[in-house]
Amino acid sequence: MALGDLAPFDEEAKTILNTVADTSEIYHRISESDLIGELADANAVILAQPVLTRKAIESSRSLEIIVRFGVGIDNVDLKAATERGIIVANFPDMLTEPVAEHAILLMLAVARNLNLADRSARQGYWNEFARGLRTELWKKKLGIIGFGRIGASIAVKGRSAFDMAVLVYDHCDRCHERIEAAGFTSSSLEGLLRESDVVCLAMPLTEESVGVIGKSELKMMKKTAILINISRGRVVNETALYEALKNGELAGAGLDVLATEPPKTDDPLLRLDNVVLTPHCSAHTREMFNRLSLGCAETIVRFFQGEEPRPPASIVNPEAIKKRAA
Repeated sequence: MALGDLAPFDEEAKTILNTVADTSEIYHRISESDLIGELADANAVILAQPVLTRKAIESSRSLEIIVRFGVGIDNVDLKAATERGIIVANFPDMLTEPVAEHAILLMLAVARNLNLADRSARQGYWNEFARGLRTELWKKKLGIIGFGRIGASIAVKGRSAFDMAVLVYDHCDRCHERIEAAGFTSSSLEGLLRESDVVCLAMPLTEESVGVIGKSELKMMKKTAILINISRGRVVNETALYEALKNGELAGAGLDVLATEPPKTDDPLLRLDNVVLTPHCSAHTREMFNRLSLGCAETIVRFFQGEEPRPPASIVNPEAIKKRAA
């Protein structure tokens, strides 16, 4: 069994895994070629950061299940896995609350210039920073793009904590009724961008969502607005974002994700004082890693005992079950 590039993995979960696995290994930042070698005889893999390509999947002689250490499956070639009858499981609900909390954290950090406040305090510039004016979130208008579990949780937190009016855009037609039923306002993308004081991106990365926020969309936003991205870096045109932030066309941005991670040292976004960056860590809490480690271990044990995964685990590609039975 291989555990690909995981952050601290719960010891109890490792003990559970060892009841069905001869060995279990944890790899950090493993390359594709090394991962292919490690997967050659693996029956199961728990996957965090590495990309599991078709080549890696097809190189394995006995792989039966891939368990994502999280929610997103954009780093797994799902088609290749399904063709080989390999089950892919994830945890749709597990990361919702910590990621939504982090979105609120970024909103506050950008609105209050927390990065500059911290720097000023450490350097002794108390009076100089204190004279500057920051922004409140109270009763502002929050626009959320993407109304999945995380987007919905951010909406609830924004309304309940800061009495924010919430606009929501989701390209899924079925989401309109869910948005309205939750007491929020369904909006067009253009309407949301023009009206919102804070725009939060909470959609998955798909072919349709790549570059959904580009130069023209940024120009629609208020000059006083803040952009928050806790989804995937590629949903934003970062060159256009840099220009908007540098030229005062946008007040600030809070980014937990970037198109290239880690960013290159000469990435211009790193030089802007009106940007707060965190290193793709929105879900990284002790509690979440404990829950997720145990969930992954239980899912694999149940699989090899011939049982279906149970919530909060979910099978992403049920077609693979039919393929295995054929």
